Amino acid sequence: MHRTMHPGTRPAYRRADLLPVRGERGSLHHKLGYLAVALLLAAAGAAAAGLVPGTDAASTPSAGGPVSAGGPRGGASSPALHLTRAPAGPAVLGESPAAPEVSPARLRRIVAPAVRQLSAAGAAGLAVAELGGPGVLFQAGRLSRVEPASTLKLLTTTTALQLLGPDHRFTTSVVQGPSRHDIVLVGGGDPLLAASSAAVRRNHNGYPARATLQRLAAQTAASLRSRHIYRVRLSYDDSLFTGPSINSHWDPTDVPDGWVSPTTALWVDEGRRDGGAIGSDAPALLAAQAFASQLTGHGVAVRSGPSAAVAATGARVLGAVRSAPLSQIVAHILTVSDNDGAEVLLRQAAIAGGAPGSTAAGLRVVRATLNRLGLPTGGLRMYDGSGLSHADRVPLRLLVDILQLDASPAHPQLRGVVAGLPVGGFSGSLTGRFTGAAAPGAGVVRAKTGTLTDVAALAGLVQTRSGQTLVFAAAVNRAADGLEARADLDLLAARLATCGCSR
Repeated sequence: MHRTMHPGTRPAYRRADLLPVRGERGSLHHKLGYLAVALLLAAAGAAAAGLVPGTDAASTPSAGGPVSAGGPRGGASSPALHLTRAPAGPAVLGESPAAPEVSPARLRRIVAPAVRQLSAAGAAGLAVAELGGPGVLFQAGRLSRVEPASTLKLLTTTTALQLLGPDHRFTTSVVQGPSRHDIVLVGGGDPLLAASSAAVRRNHNGYPARATLQRLAAQTAASLRSRHIYRVRLSYDDSLFTGPSINSHWDPTDVPDGWVSPTTALWVDEGRRDGGAIGSDAPALLAAQAFASQLTGHGVAVRSGPSAAVAATGARVLGAVRSAPLSQIVAHILTVSDNDGAEVLLRQAAIAGGAPGSTAAGLRVVRATLNRLGLPTGGLRMYDGSGLSHADRVPLRLLVDILQLDASPAHPQLRGVVAGLPVGGFSGSLTGRFTGAAAPGAGVVRAKTGTLTDVAALAGLVQTRSGQTLVFAAAVNRAADGLEARADLDLLAARLATCGCSR
């Protein structure tokens, strides 16, 4: 989620750039098309495996000869039906020809007018490379290092995937407390934990699937009732994360205005009420209160609490729910530009790197992980995981290099970053963009957006008219008009899409 660019207006959490992803399921025609192809491929595979009658020499007439259809039970052939073998067609699943090599000179000519327009909007920079190619093809503008806004999330999510793996899930549990009537709700740092399935339906598009306190309360109540326990004392443990919950490098209005919640290992609906305004400056307490209400609804009364505590190591587990896989969480964070989720992943990365679950430790782990992946971090100044801080600085070259790494066949564990990029004109924070003069970029640009009051950034991939895939990163800092700068970035990406860039 980005900060608004309209001074004096209060942010709305459910804004246009947070709309559900469109086109995920496709039309009926698309489904039938995919089904037809799947059936054809399945039939071919079955014949090759001998699961259906094949066409070996013993059962197949010579090429071009007539084929007689057998009777109902494989008896005598019918003289009325004679089929002629069709000639062999060309292969349809062969390798696609390689795209022609990019001409840096042609690329420079096509984007030069857009770069001039960007530079007129503010201090600007652009870097472009060919996907899978060495080095940068073209770099222009005054800035080689930019205030990245939400494009910084590329660094946070890449680090989390590298350290935890795409299949990792976060667990929220309830464990036995000091006595049989004491229970502890333990936060596992699930960024998308929801209060109930109704809340998920009301506030989200259903993807990725979310663990809920509703389900956890049902498990816990069933466990307690099996032991004839109907009244409990409730505590909550959010000690997985340490350090300040509010980043000192954020604008003082970011939390009260709803751009980000205080970061904690235990919250529901990202610490918000009905997916909107911040519900409390103590999200863990708010989550525990919601859990107490759910328990009561399942026949177990909470007679005292909730109060903060630390669960005993090895305590008996009474219930547990797990998040969606990390790859899906990353896709969500990048698609809708979720500041809260990015800050949680920064702390999860710290823990995965063997450090305390603090912002400061997370920042050190991000830098160390990127260095181990071969990405130079000279010039990187990173103060949070979401890009809300105006003190953040990232080299444009690093944004290009990290996208190259995420898309590389050598690092399939990172592919979720590229898969999570919004599609121009169609999904997430790019919904409603790439219209008018920028329309050629619709559907062929996949990019992470970055928006602050005087900052606009875009980093992603685009397919050119001549078939190449380019990786690009561009930003305008100290923009006089943030909306105009954002439109200029769309035009730049659209120019890349129309490039006949072949040598």
